[in-house]
Amino acid sequence: MKKPTVRNAVFLSIGIIAIGWIQKIFNYISTKPSLPEQLGLKVKLSENLPQASLYILTVGVFTFLLVYYLLKLTDENFGSLGFNKNKLGKQIAIGALFGIGIFALDTFLISPVLEALLPNAVAEGENIKYLFSKLYYIPILLFMGIFKGGFLEELWRIFVLTRFEKAFKTAGMIFALVFFSVMFGLGHAYQGTSGIISTAILGLLDGLVYLRKRNAMEAVTAHAVFDLIAMTVGFIIYYGK
Repeated sequence: MKKPTVRNAVFLSIGIIAIGWIQKIFNYISTKPSLPEQLGLKVKLSENLPQASLYILTVGVFTFLLVYYLLKLTDENFGSLGFNKNKLGKQIAIGALFGIGIFALDTFLISPVLEALLPNAVAEGENIKYLFSKLYYIPILLFMGIFKGGFLEELWRIFVLTRFEKAFKTAGMIFALVFFSVMFGLGHAYQGTSGIISTAILGLLDGLVYLRKRNAMEAVTAHAVFDLIAMTVGFIIYYGK
């Protein structure tokens, strides 16, 4: 099979990204159960955390391999996305500071404003107390925060941003940054309307962390630290209640 040109490979990536977005929009507006749910899998975190984490691991491995393959088609690697070992400790430290800052911004500004503007939307989300009901869930949640939240979601975000930038220059990158953030919010629809909006804003901020210096590890660490702080606070508030 003849290898596609770089341009065709980039548009192949964009086509795959678009299919994922269409599916996410359909899942959001449709009342029908998703394919995993039709197969009897409980992929919602508030229904079965261990099973959901296994499903996420499977999807994550597939996503990683897909990104790897699509990068190979354009003669790139993960270093092309901004993953590098140069001063890794400094990258992680800066990313952690961004994660702490974004968590504080969400806690003291974004969420309170949304609660004030959309008081009824806060109660729409699923009951998250289940996630913090058992101590043996801690390693599962750590895995979710670091692998899914930190690495996987940021890897895919960075991949999307760079594909659209390659195809449509700066305008494409800006579109991808905004639209991906919206899709990221819809992916957290289980948190209710306010959760969708706040997550979209947080996704936008994570994208800006990456674009600051095109440093992938800063974005990955910021996202992971945010999730780990949120999980710690969740256990403090909900465990034993």
